[in-house]
Amino acid sequence: MDEDCGLLIEGFDSSPFFMTTHNPPYYVDLFEAQGLRKARDLWAYHLEPTQGHVARLAPLADRVLRRMPGLVVRPIRKRDFNGEVARMKEIYNAS
Repeated sequence: MDEDCGLLIEGFDSSPFFMTTHNPPYYVDLFEAQGLRKARDLWAYHLEPTQGHVARLAPLADRVLRRMPGLVVRPIRKRDFNGEVARMKEIYNAS
């Protein structure tokens, strides 16, 4: 695997994000009771998109679309969740 394993120790009031650890708070005590200790800090960031962010990314998106004319960007189809996950897994593994 190419991601780090981790244990959430704070931030339990936020929702889980894709490819991030989101365990119950009591896991910290369970791990420590087994003698495990922190090796390093892993950080996750959340950014609420604003019009400013979108405006700054638009030229980059245009450049990518010009270089890759077959590329399609679309919202996730929630009604086909399992199919969407399978497609994301295929793309991730191919990359």
